[in-house]
Amino acid sequence: MGFAKKRVQWLIKEPFDEKWKTNCRTRIKGCDGVITLISKNTKKAEGELWEIDCAKDEKIPLIGIYKNIL
Repeated sequence: MGFAKKRVQWLIKEPFDEKWKTNCRTRIKGCDGVITLISKNTKKAEGELWEIDCAKDEKIPLIGIYKNIL
């Protein structure tokens, strides 16, 4: 099993319009896998939930890591 050569991360500061979704899907399709941090706020995180669904739709391997905030 190899490791990713490049890490892709971007912060969202704009509403989730179709252009954002198209750009995001392109980036996700170019990944070998997606790692997502799951927190108590994930269920309310529209963008994160969309990204997870996108990765699943594109059949990109996905792993969620629970982030426990004390």
